Amino acid sequence: MRRLLIAALSTVCLIAAASDATARDASGNYQVFGFGYKSCGAYLADEDGGTPYNTWLGGYLTAFDHETSGLNNILDGTDMSGAIAWVKNYCQQYPTDQFSTAARKFTKFMMEKSHEHP
Repeated sequence: MRRLLIAALSTVCLIAAASDATARDASGNYQVFGFGYKSCGAYLADEDGGTPYNTWLGGYLTAFDHETSGLNNILDGTDMSGAIAWVKNYCQQYPTDQFSTAARKFTKFMMEKSHEHP
């Protein structure tokens, strides 16, 4: 019985280790929560000057840093104010996009920029 339990646990551990660690489905889709789900237009119209959205953005960027191997600071070369300005500009151009799309496009821009100037 003990050998069977050890074999079963070993199998589970091997399967878990071999699986993809991202939280996406087979098509690459994932769920967005909080203010990231709202539109860029809602961000621009926010009566609090976008503060809850900017707080969400800070959390998103922190998580991005944490989950991206080899990355120490996605804001390298700028700061949170620069990130907010970039995202705000994006949202003015694409008000129907989700706020999370603007955040994702910002991180993509910053990653491409860091590869141009290592």
